[in-house]
Amino acid sequence: MAQLPLDAPELAHLLAADPAPEVRAAAAGRCTDLAAIDLAWKTEADPAVRSALVSALSRLLANGRDNEVARAMLDADACNDEIRAEVARHAPDSERRQIAIASIRTEATLVTLALAAEHGQTRRAAAERVQSPDGLRKLADTAKSKDRGVARLARQRVDAMEGRQGQEIEADAILATKG
Repeated sequence: MAQLPLDAPELAHLLAADPAPEVRAAAAGRCTDLAAIDLAWKTEADPAVRSALVSALSRLLANGRDNEVARAMLDADACNDEIRAEVARHAPDSERRQIAIASIRTEATLVTLALAAEHGQTRRAAAERVQSPDGLRKLADTAKSKDRGVARLARQRVDAMEGRQGQEIEADAILATKG
């Protein structure tokens, strides 16, 4: 298999049809046919092969040329946040990283990305999508030593939420005394 070129149709065939999971996983690691990788992702059940497919999909989506294809695949229900976060971490251009971040569906993944991504712009974009007070507090506390900008953003948003909550409580108290 190592002698086959990365774009060899035989790799896609091995990925789709070989009975041995080890061969399918190895084919996934070398195949550059995005359609074949995507189809295998949707149909493969073996955990080791699926792990290899996560790496392959992440690599191909991070480095592909077509942002619209990447956007469609990252937005698809078949894609998961592990793949989306890997694309956000490894895409060489900021537009692709933004597409991946916008596709992430779970706040826990956003928090992890905001704390651990290599690019400051990626950390900030992920932090901006965190909405819950708990997630923002975690960012504010944990990001202090790595990215003060993310920590400051999270702290400001927590403070604003707490300020609004305090105002709502005061307004309710005033209404209760007048009613």
